[in-house]
Amino acid sequence: MGSKKGGIYLKIKIPVNKGAEKFLENSQYKKIKGDDTKTIYQGVFAVDLSRETTGLKQRAFIKFCSNIQVEGGYLRRRGEHLYITPKRSARMKIRVSEDEKKMVEEDARKLGLKPEDYLRRLALQQAANNRGI
Repeated sequence: MGSKKGGIYLKIKIPVNKGAEKFLENSQYKKIKGDDTKTIYQGVFAVDLSRETTGLKQRAFIKFCSNIQVEGGYLRRRGEHLYITPKRSARMKIRVSEDEKKMVEEDARKLGLKPEDYLRRLALQQAANNRGI
């Protein structure tokens, strides 16, 4: 797992693919190294990379996914989606009012997320922005 002062990072080594690279960069991943065949990105967020995003046909997408390496996280392909998630072992608990809980639940539902996933994304987004990631 790559570590740096102030945080732990997920490293993703992918075969060159413009769609996937643009997607990762838009997902706040930084390109840290690359050559003509592979590119290495570093970030903190879980990502859902779809076959459509890569612009590949089904068999080519399966082969593309099998050539991806992840350090500090997990890689799982389901159909036309590739899920890359960081290893999560720490827990954080927060208290909110009933009204705050309802707001979070409504917003999470609109995005098709569980409230805990919604809060995780918001907190990590803000923490990453504070660090310039």
